[in-house]
Amino acid sequence: VEEQKRISLVVETMARACALDPRIECRVVGGGGDLEKCREAVRARGLAERITFAGRLEPDAVGAELERAQAILFMSDYEGLP
Repeated sequence: VEEQKRISLVVETMARACALDPRIECRVVGGGGDLEKCREAVRARGLAERITFAGRLEPDAVGAELERAQAILFMSDYEGLP
């Protein structure tokens, strides 16, 4: 999963962005085996209020999250989506 989704790189990139600009807030959508590890990494950096985790969502809820987003960070090299 890490090879495909690169969630650790996603969280690292979000943390760096937050360090550069205090206005940035991020939301991670999805679940998986590394979810708690990612949450801990965010807490350790003191960013738990700026980088939040929605967990696994139903498709309609994912769509709503994407509509609210001003930017989308998707670091997968390959995915089952067009």
